[in-house]
Amino acid sequence: MSVGRIMPMGRLKAKELSPAERVKGFIPYVEDYTLDQAVYEASRCLWCHDPPCVTKCPAGIMIPEFLFALASRDLRTAAKILRESNVFAGVCGYVCPVEKLCESACVRKDLDEPVAISMLQRFIYLYEKENGFIAFEKAPATGKKVAVIGAGPAGLAAAYELAKRGHDVTVFDYMEEPGGLLLYGILPYKYDWSVPLTEIEYVRGYGVKIVTGRKIDSLDVLFKEGYQAVFIASGLTKPRKLNVPGEDLEGVFYALDFLAHVAKALRGTGSLPDFKGKRVAVIGGGDTAVDSALTALRLGAERVYIIYRRSLEEMPAVPAGRKQAREEGIEFILLAAPTRIIGENGKVKAIECIRMKLGAPDASGRRRPEPIPGSEFTLDVDVVLVAIGQVPDEEFLSKLGVAIEKGLIKVDEKMQTSREGVFAGGDVVNGGDTVVRAVSDGLKAAQAIDEYLKGR
Repeated sequence: MSVGRIMPMGRLKAKELSPAERVKGFIPYVEDYTLDQAVYEASRCLWCHDPPCVTKCPAGIMIPEFLFALASRDLRTAAKILRESNVFAGVCGYVCPVEKLCESACVRKDLDEPVAISMLQRFIYLYEKENGFIAFEKAPATGKKVAVIGAGPAGLAAAYELAKRGHDVTVFDYMEEPGGLLLYGILPYKYDWSVPLTEIEYVRGYGVKIVTGRKIDSLDVLFKEGYQAVFIASGLTKPRKLNVPGEDLEGVFYALDFLAHVAKALRGTGSLPDFKGKRVAVIGGGDTAVDSALTALRLGAERVYIIYRRSLEEMPAVPAGRKQAREEGIEFILLAAPTRIIGENGKVKAIECIRMKLGAPDASGRRRPEPIPGSEFTLDVDVVLVAIGQVPDEEFLSKLGVAIEKGLIKVDEKMQTSREGVFAGGDVVNGGDTVVRAVSDGLKAAQAIDEYLKGR
């Protein structure tokens, strides 16, 4: 029987650690597929003529071709198909919200369940890691120099693609290590840090120079140093605040700063926060809120609440994250919003919230939460983690001399800013999105920069 006619039924469930085992530490809790398991799961693909999964993938990975190669046990070809579309294919296999992207569009879901695309990406990444990463031909040197600001997924993806095209690329980042959120925002219960580190080294292998510990405050300096184009991928570095009384109390943390602090401690810099026996309230409903709650548990918190102003249906966090949080004992308090943080001797003692109801849809298309007068209630907590989003560093952006719109860098369809030779992408342009969207932005910008440098 040919591969194309195999029609196995039923998605293969990956083995997981029990919730009680998970919360003991920061280790990946989902077991990877074996070769036979991966071949079986890949063979569930229907290999659609006009595959909707590809349309839903921001990186445009040719998913049916990838799955066909894997089902045929041609692992090298499967790796090549992934890697040529997404330089961070391994990372995305572990952190991509596939339930909202490729797997949500999988036609197979009408028969039983979507193909486990992310699990198969992980399998191929591990194959590459063991057998050598795919190497693509690098173009002859052009003599053109490009500076990239920000060593997150958008900046590194752009740098990789520009280096492949023969340009001399240097990436600048103010952090101690490159990777951005790949290292400082995603903790190792989602993936072992060797995943981003090996893919960052893969980028370096194309001649990309990465300078850490240097904050760029002026584009003029870069142009004076001989760079002929600049790509800004600085991300969102400032927390969005609650703007409620008590936000300055000891025990209030902003989510990404909190996750970065934990990441640095796990990597040997500083110490872990001590949450043993503490009650923690996490404000927000996105993936970062869920990650903060899961992290608080692993730091020994006695009780963790996620407080979200809308219902579960409107909650932006992926279903898998919400499921994991519930399994591990995190309590969801829905249709509620904080009104003030109550302190005692300068420290958090409690949080006051108000019940909400859903009104008419807002600009996002979701029903607007509205407070219910007189419905205030109080929770005794020791720690408040604020996870309601990030915003760009306005002071930094103001020094770059590029047009800003609604607090973000304004770009055209070629990702070029209002300033000649300056391009931008990733969260600092789109306001915060997925890793795969950042990679897509970086690759798109690299093509535009390449055309600009060649005078086209």
